[in-house]
Amino acid sequence: MLAFVLLGVRTPLLPLARAARVAILGLGIAGICSMLCPDPHFLVWWGSTRAGEALDAIGGVPLSALCFGVVTTIVFSAVATLTALGRRQAAIRPMLPAAMLLLLLVPGIALQSVGTSWFVLSNWLVGAAAGAYAGIAAANAMRSRWLTG
Repeated sequence: MLAFVLLGVRTPLLPLARAARVAILGLGIAGICSMLCPDPHFLVWWGSTRAGEALDAIGGVPLSALCFGVVTTIVFSAVATLTALGRRQAAIRPMLPAAMLLLLLVPGIALQSVGTSWFVLSNWLVGAAAGAYAGIAAANAMRSRWLTG
């Protein structure tokens, strides 16, 4: 990802450098948030919040992990998109940067899922994928509204 960004890799159809910039910033924002989290085991912390407890009661840890992945990754990807693209650059299609961000988040999610089931890991990954896509799409929509007035 760093090579894509630093070398400014471009292809006619895929904005690799811009997508990688969004993904790297999203990973950095996730890292900063992880340092601010009061518990080193994020899913345990999430389960102790009101939202996490309610989701655990409704659908257990797998549903809670899915929602945690969606909520957190929406924030990471939206802030990263707004920061990386600023006001001057054109909007970016969400699929490529979302896939790149998910690829960078997979090792951390896998490590945080140690001791849980494969179903929890897969739900967390699905939630993170959906959140990354939704966050980038939402940031693009916000940017277009700001730019058009």
